[in-house]
Amino acid sequence: MSHALVLPELPVVHLLCVEDNPDDAALTALALERADPTRRYLMERVEDERGFLQALHPGIDVVL
Repeated sequence: MSHALVLPELPVVHLLCVEDNPDDAALTALALERADPTRRYLMERVEDERGFLQALHPGIDVVL
C-alpha cells in the first residue's frame, strides 16, 4: 500500500502585466516566483492600453 503525500493546492494570483518588453515581463514573473514560492502566479502580458482594456476583467488580482 502506497502512502502518497497530498499537498494542498497553492493559491493562484492572477496578474495582468502591461509591459511592451517580453523579457522584462519574464523577469518580473521570475522575481515573483522566487519572492513567494508558496503562491502560484498566472500572468497575462499585454503591450499597450488597448490590450489592457481588452484583458481587464474582475478575475484579475493585480495589475503590474
